[in-house]
Amino acid sequence: MTSIATPTDILPATHDVALGGGWYPPEQHRGTTFRWVENDAVVHVAALKPLQHALRMVVEPGPGLGLKPFELSARAADGTEIGKATVASKQVVKFALPPESPRVFTIVLHAAGGGSASPNDPRVLNFRVFELSVERVEDVFPAWAAPVGGFYPLERHAGSVFRWVSGDATVAVYHVHGETLSFDAESGPGLESKPFRLHVIGPDGNDIHTAEVASRTNVRVPLTSLAGAAALTLRAEGGGRPVKGDPRTLNFRVFAAS
Repeated sequence: MTSIATPTDILPATHDVALGGGWYPPEQHRGTTFRWVENDAVVHVAALKPLQHALRMVVEPGPGLGLKPFELSARAADGTEIGKATVASKQVVKFALPPESPRVFTIVLHAAGGGSASPNDPRVLNFRVFELSVERVEDVFPAWAAPVGGFYPLERHAGSVFRWVSGDATVAVYHVHGETLSFDAESGPGLESKPFRLHVIGPDGNDIHTAEVASRTNVRVPLTSLAGAAALTLRAEGGGRPVKGDPRTLNFRVFAAS
């Protein structure tokens, strides 16, 4: 029988997570590896691709918190809050990172109300972490442009990732963004799969770009006029034809740029 090696640390083999200060050395108990944290433990996370990144951890309260539920917060090195989570037992906690890449984030993990002495250990053991990893989620737009209205849920088919659009669709552009929003668009049954004109409307209600779309077409929207965060609207001329066997209105679909 082949034995499975026990991990010697909580870090993934992908080398996109590194530990800073605040961590005790790795320990093992009954085949499980973990690290105790006193407080304000530092994690460095590499976010190199324009995808949505999240820091994923398996965390459990420790004697420094009376083994009771606690609030765990994640902050950037400059003090900006990234997220909070209530940890009641050994559980998965995820913190979505700001949509900025390429960048290495320095994250400080803080447990509210910790600091109690451990009965048989001189260390302050607020909580322990069993796993650390980075989750990446691919969508039709870069991470700094979020589909927030008018889009159906993400779908995958034949290696492609796309979202169907019914009527007007809203894209929220993060304040740190690229100079161009690039995506592919394709006419759908709501438009009888015929060519159509796609309008990309800026926050002032005026077109910032138009494109003629039929089969899968690359659309490149210039964003140099946007100084910060903004909401864009994607609007197709026409559409609304019902689809047999599907209650949705599938005017067109948007793919990640090819």
